[in-house]
Amino acid sequence: MRVLDLDLDFFLSDVPYWQNDDERVNPEHYTPWDEQEVINFLETQVGLSKSTPLPGKVLVDHDEVFYEWRDKIEKGELKAPFEVVHVDSHADLGMGDASYEYIMTKHLGEPISKRYHPPVREWSGLGPGNYLVFAIACRWISKLTYVHNPRSSDDLTICHMKDHDKNSGFIQLKYYGQADIETLIEGKQKPLALEPEVPFEMVFAEKYKNSKPFDRIYLAQSPPYTPEASDKLIPIIKRYMVSV
Repeated sequence: MRVLDLDLDFFLSDVPYWQNDDERVNPEHYTPWDEQEVINFLETQVGLSKSTPLPGKVLVDHDEVFYEWRDKIEKGELKAPFEVVHVDSHADLGMGDASYEYIMTKHLGEPISKRYHPPVREWSGLGPGNYLVFAIACRWISKLTYVHNPRSSDDLTICHMKDHDKNSGFIQLKYYGQADIETLIEGKQKPLALEPEVPFEMVFAEKYKNSKPFDRIYLAQSPPYTPEASDKLIPIIKRYMVSV
């Protein structure tokens, strides 16, 4: 199966970082694309059609998709592992928090079934900026393509890449058990266990061209990273989905 995972902050003129969760971003600096630009991208590059809408859902915060996937998998409505195309201004692979330490020293030592229910903590647990790593730890994702906003920074979490190499073409999570931060970040010590490799590709928005149909679509509003003006794009994107 193939899942299209959209974030509303992708459709902005610039990329916000380190935002206050209680405020929307400045609409004068982060302006949303116009309606036709969004339609052109979704139809010409992503291959969506209003005549054949996909099962999907609009979420508020992006980590909610983790719980949606878990629910659908447990109900047998989504078969894992599945391919994810992540259209976003952020990689959501844990850059800027301490989830990498928790994942590499504790989480990956747990049985797969227990990984389905990770802790939710502000600094090291599941959140909007790292939910894809937790999904990979559950072995839900078979391939990940990150289609990013042209203004996005390189926010890959290097320690989660195969051989600690962001150009390896794979994400491969590593379990160390007890280890210091330097070991985790630099990978100088051999891990106790390696997770399955997940093919990974990072693509600029203007270069992305999808050629295969999707099975599901999700859209996150991400209020701390979008201005209120961007909410007008939600009903436009909803034309390509049937709520489930």
